[in-house]
Amino acid sequence: MSAFGLVEERKPVEEQLWESELRTRAFCDNSPNLIFLKDTELRYLYVNREFERALRVEQIRGKRDLDLFGPEQAANFEANDLKVLEAGVPIEFEEVALHEDGPHTSIVHKFPLLDAAGKIYAIGGIVTDITERKRSRQALQLAQEELERVARVTIMGELTASIAHEINQPLTSIVTNANACSRMLGAKSPDMKEITAAVADIAEAATHASEVISRIRMLLKKGTLEREPVYLNEIIRGVLTLTQGEILKNQIAMQTDLCAELPLVLGDRVELQQVVLNLIINGIEAMTSITNAPRKLPIRSAALEPDAVLVSVQDTGVGIDPGNMHRIFEPFFTSKLGGMGMGLAIGRSIIESHQGRLWVESQPDRGAVFQFTLPILDGVQHRGR
Repeated sequence: MSAFGLVEERKPVEEQLWESELRTRAFCDNSPNLIFLKDTELRYLYVNREFERALRVEQIRGKRDLDLFGPEQAANFEANDLKVLEAGVPIEFEEVALHEDGPHTSIVHKFPLLDAAGKIYAIGGIVTDITERKRSRQALQLAQEELERVARVTIMGELTASIAHEINQPLTSIVTNANACSRMLGAKSPDMKEITAAVADIAEAATHASEVISRIRMLLKKGTLEREPVYLNEIIRGVLTLTQGEILKNQIAMQTDLCAELPLVLGDRVELQQVVLNLIINGIEAMTSITNAPRKLPIRSAALEPDAVLVSVQDTGVGIDPGNMHRIFEPFFTSKLGGMGMGLAIGRSIIESHQGRLWVESQPDRGAVFQFTLPILDGVQHRGR
């Protein structure tokens, strides 16, 4: 065959390769992701238009990361490149690069390119900028935390009279005992035993008032979430202290059945207090219209083998309308006059963020029981009281 014939035979193949390269380049240049190739010396072989636009650098080919980024960033990028070269498999990394408008966080999928002999000759990367996504997530988290705090403030507002009563009791005791001490000390022969007992009563009452105020401050505080080992029985007892006045005012028969050896859970104490507080208040309010039957509010904690704890709050109210069962945890849905409709929605969100589950069971005219489970703290055998 003549040389001319060989050229004619090869031409379609070359055209196909050229067209394939054009398609690949067009695909890469029109991608919203940053795309790059580096050789095994970690010098750039190719970057797409989005990469050039993001860095605002005209000539990138042949350069290394140290020529384009700060020393710390460059070292981090190249360290990740070397991991891919050593492993010989694709790996995803979260990397931060400093752009003109500030730091950008990206998920970078890096992968080795192999020649016909199976030897790595280059490393490729696809960069997905998640900066706005992270900012939106952080803003959403801040909004959620503020909404939760507003819900706590609202509930505490509803309990103002009850809390005032809870604090006035020890304050009244302090004043009474202080006056008694004053009178006894003014006597010719003070009875030191009675004075000592009165001072002890003052200290006990002051401690109780301080605990109530401390619980209120904790529930109303605004701050970052703190996960720590928590005894749910202590959470329940603390909330019952705050709601004691409301329970007495509404003539509720409180019944507690708390597991004596309840495993620890890992959680944010304030958030879990909020969940329990909301469930107890809901239970009390569900029974305010009941006049022909006892108002009972059983609260139970239990260990569920092998790896969870259960808390349940049950009331003997009118129950939940079957038509509303699927909506009861929806944001802004409420059956209470003037209610926010956020308590149960926030409660479920909190429990689910703790890897737990919150649900309700109802029997019309016999009340409802709200229950939630939480996983026990891994590797910890200590139990609460």
